[in-house]
Amino acid sequence: MPRLVKGQQPISAFLQGLNDQQGQFVFRKKVLNHQTAVPKPELEQTQEPAEQVGDVWTKPQGAKPSAEEEIEWRIARRMDSTEAYGRYLSIYPEGYYSREAANKIHQKATKVWGTTPKNDSGYRQFMEQFPYPGIPSYEEAKKALAKSASRSWFALQQQLNLQGLRDFISNHPESIYMEDAKLELEREEQVIYEVAKRRNEPQLYIKAFSFEAFAKRTGLPLPEMLLIKGGEFMMGSNQSDKEKPIHSVQVSDFYLGKYEVTNAQYAAFLNVKGNQNEGGTEWYNVSGEGYKGYAEAAIQRRDGVWVVKEGRENHPVNYVSWYGAMAYGNWLGEQTGQLLRLPTESEWEYAAGGGTNNRTLYAGTNVEKELGEFAWYTVTTKDTGTRPVGQKQPNGLGLYDMSGNVWEWCADWYREDYYKKSPSNNPKGPSTGADRVVRGGSWSGRSGGCRVAARGSDDPGYRNNNIGFRLARQF
Repeated sequence: MPRLVKGQQPISAFLQGLNDQQGQFVFRKKVLNHQTAVPKPELEQTQEPAEQVGDVWTKPQGAKPSAEEEIEWRIARRMDSTEAYGRYLSIYPEGYYSREAANKIHQKATKVWGTTPKNDSGYRQFMEQFPYPGIPSYEEAKKALAKSASRSWFALQQQLNLQGLRDFISNHPESIYMEDAKLELEREEQVIYEVAKRRNEPQLYIKAFSFEAFAKRTGLPLPEMLLIKGGEFMMGSNQSDKEKPIHSVQVSDFYLGKYEVTNAQYAAFLNVKGNQNEGGTEWYNVSGEGYKGYAEAAIQRRDGVWVVKEGRENHPVNYVSWYGAMAYGNWLGEQTGQLLRLPTESEWEYAAGGGTNNRTLYAGTNVEKELGEFAWYTVTTKDTGTRPVGQKQPNGLGLYDMSGNVWEWCADWYREDYYKKSPSNNPKGPSTGADRVVRGGSWSGRSGGCRVAARGSDDPGYRNNNIGFRLARQF
């Protein structure tokens, strides 16, 4: 519905409030046969003549219009659209031309209603196009939808099922049975959850509902994920020898974390699994031996509980080794029955650059001067550490902080010349190596490291304040 000026009544209220007192007429179909037609009002010669528009009589009302109202009305007449007349009514609900504007809307609605498909989709489309309660055709569409919802609900009662409830809620949001449908869906969800819990098969619940619904119900620190549709892209660049040669790569569908894993999410993991030693180091570096003098570790153990320093809960976890990142994914996978892992290097670059089409140099932009809108790097942080995830603009796929904030561990072993012999279909990196791949740049780096093609590497046991991770999930 058109936006209203503060203090003015809605257009629907105006339309419904029209009455036939003192020559002011309601929206109605022309009375035929058994009823007496509405008489044309008697007008003094000094008044402007009334105008018959379709089946409804109109006449100007009120005082002469102001210059501003006259301009708005002329614009509406020139555009001659429902939106333009609706805008006029929203600004001047009691204006000089309000009844004529209302009848113009009525005329147009009546014309469209005649060709509107008489089904739920057609009714909704009509009501979206003419969102004006009080128009007979609008009310007719509303009644038809209500009848359809009643038929659907009573049919569903004969055989309640999960998909049927979902379809009803999706297709009949205005129904009087909506609350009943939501309650039934909650009951079905509880039954499925209890069965999955009893069998220790969380995938039963996830399949019926969603990964995110499972996280919400169980309180697991599951990261929000986006489906990344696979495709072909040109991987690499000519800006560094280790990024050459540029080569074609095909990536399959996968899910990727919308944000980097946060301190709060990782602390929940540590409280269950502890800070175990793997690869010669503990997963998380509590001592916080940092880069550029920024040495504070946000997660600390107090009275046997891992807690996050206040204000740092939503910062990306850092000081975590590759082994610690993998352990987090494996643990969540055990709880959900899903394969949660680090992304491959090719998946990461594909997603960071925006997928197959309209790929960008940085995550979200091709222009270095615009990088500050998308990334926390040395120019935007002044070398003062991480920032909460999701504060900058996302890239074209809706992923945040793919450039900057923290470097992100990938699953692959690193080899500088790997691109020369990399397979073209879902490459997973060398079979062995000394270092693991990191990607994306960080708060402490320059713009070059924020390029989506920029490659980095570190010992998998290395833990620093500029390295974190995000998770991927098998499609």
